[in-house]
Amino acid sequence: MIFSIRRRDLITILASALPLTGKANMGRHLVMGIVPQILPSVIFEKWKPLVNEISKLAKIDIDIKLYPSIPQFETAFLQGEFDLVYLNPYHAVMAHKAQGYLPMVRDIDQLEGILVIRDDSAINSLMELDKSKMTFPSPNAFGASLYMRALLTEKYKLKFQTTYSQTHSNVYRQVINGTAQAGGGIQSTLDQQPENIKKQLRIIFKTPKAPSHPIAVHPRVTAAQRTAMEKALLGLNANSEGLKLLRAIGMNSLIRTDFSEYKPLENLRLEQYVMGVA
Repeated sequence: MIFSIRRRDLITILASALPLTGKANMGRHLVMGIVPQILPSVIFEKWKPLVNEISKLAKIDIDIKLYPSIPQFETAFLQGEFDLVYLNPYHAVMAHKAQGYLPMVRDIDQLEGILVIRDDSAINSLMELDKSKMTFPSPNAFGASLYMRALLTEKYKLKFQTTYSQTHSNVYRQVINGTAQAGGGIQSTLDQQPENIKKQLRIIFKTPKAPSHPIAVHPRVTAAQRTAMEKALLGLNANSEGLKLLRAIGMNSLIRTDFSEYKPLENLRLEQYVMGVA
C-alpha cells in the first residue's frame, strides 16, 4: 500500500497492490475508485481481497485509488480519473453525464437512506427534529444526504442546521457524542460499524428505496475488459468464498445493471441540493 500525503486535509491514498495477480491488458493497470463512506484504511482492508480476486479471474491488474472525502472523490470521477468506480446512485447519474461512465453491476438489495439519532434520545418522531442540528457525510451522498435533505425539506417541511462530516462513520460518531441531534447514513454503512457504535444509534426515518450503488466503468475500458470483469464479479455469487468477499464490502449478491436503472433519478429534481460540482 502506498500512502501519498501532502497535507493532513489533502490526503490522497493510492492503495496499490502492485503487482496484482494477472496480466494487465493494454500494458497498464486499471484504476478503481471507491466512494469513501467510511475511513479509507477500512475501505482498503475490506475491498482489497475482492479486487485481487477480480484481477486474478479477469486477468486485469487493478489498482485501488482512495480519497479521504466524498467531495474529493467526486472531483476525481467527474474528471474521469477512474477506469472502474463504485459510487452512489446519483453519482452514477453525474458520472454518466460528465464522462459517460456505464453502470455494470450492483448489489441485488436496493438502497435506503437512514436518519439516525442517539438510542437514548427522547425524540420519537421525525417532526420533533424541526430546527435541530443534523449532520451528513457530504452534500451529494445520495441516500445519506442528497435525497434525505430534499425529502426532509420538501415533503416534511423541516428546518434544520446542516453540517457535513466527510464520511458515514464520522456522522454516526457525531450523533453519539452529541455534536448533532441526527445524522444521515445508509443501512449498509451502519451495519459495518462496530457493535458499540450500532447499539448507541436508533433509526428514526428511512428514504424510499432506490437502485443500490453500482460498479461502473469508464467508456475507455475495452469491451473485452468490461466483459471479463463483469463475468468475474457475477461469478462471486457462485461460491461461499466469493459471497464472503461480497459480505465484507456490505453486499449480498451482484446482478447486472445499466444506466436505465439510474436515469429515473434525474426526475427527482435534486439539482438544487447538489453542491460543490461545477
